[in-house]
Amino acid sequence: MAPLIDVVFLLLTFFVFALLLTVRLDVRDIALPRLASAQAAEPQPVILIKLAADGIVHVDNQETAWDDIADAITSAHDARPDASIILAIDADAPFGKAAQLTELVEQAGIDKLQIVALPKDGSGESAPP
Repeated sequence: MAPLIDVVFLLLTFFVFALLLTVRLDVRDIALPRLASAQAAEPQPVILIKLAADGIVHVDNQETAWDDIADAITSAHDARPDASIILAIDADAPFGKAAQLTELVEQAGIDKLQIVALPKDGSGESAPP
């Protein structure tokens, strides 16, 4: 009979190799099959509202004063009513400013809002445009 320590080392070795194999599978690129029925995804219209760490707000990539945010959002939404509203808040932005911005979006009559974030595991590469 094998001593218990040999069995423990054998199990440890097995789990280490199993872990390495699992990590390799996650890192590999995959090649998607080409199908005759496949279609390109249609780009969706978006209204992007960004709050920087220093409190500066951009609505559709134009710097907007705090007093004009609701009007800018309303006019952008009126011009493109089918556009999704996306809110990108810098991780270092003050929470109070983020709450005020969310309230201004609601005051502009927008009830559906998407908030952009990176995955917690850090697999995202860059911040939103």
